[in-house]
This record gives sequence, structure tokens and C-alpha cells, in this order.
Amino acid sequence: MKINRILLTGAALLPLALSAAPATKVSANRSDQLLRQELKQERIGATLDRVASQIKSVITEYQLNGLEGDDLDTLVRFHGMLGQLSDQDVAK
Repeated sequence: MKINRILLTGAALLPLALSAAPATKVSANRSDQLLRQELKQERIGATLDRVASQIKSVITEYQLNGLEGDDLDTLVRFHGMLGQLSDQDVAK
């Protein structure tokens, strides 16, 4: 079950790591750069929503199968943390 936790954490943090990757050198004006940044933020937000949905599905499967324990508790907490992220948090 720890592998699930590692995979879910990696999936959630992947968009953040990708956005931190160095940008290619492209000559663009300031408005183009801002537009690109906004698009990146939107993609991160969409990815976080998708990951939260997937975690919710895993939680539901655990509950349907009567499984309990630390892994389920961790998933529930992680899902709650993702739910608390606001658009402003993603923009940061």
C-alpha cells in the first residue's frame, strides 16, 4: 500500500516539477509570457482536479471493500489537502 502512496504523491507533484523546469529560450514579449504562465497554471489546476478525482475513486474502492487503516487515512487526508487548494494557491 505504500507504493500507492508514493505513486499518488508523485502524480500530484509531477505538474509542479514540470512547471519548475527551465523554459526554452523563446523571444516573446511580456504579454505572451504572461499568457503562457496562465496556461501553465490552468493545466496544473486541471491536473490537480484529476488527481483528486482519482484519489477519491481509490478511497471509494477501499471503503466498498471494507478496507481500513493508515493507507486509507493517508489518502483521505491527501484528498482533503488537494480539495483545499484554491486557484490562488495554484497561481503561486
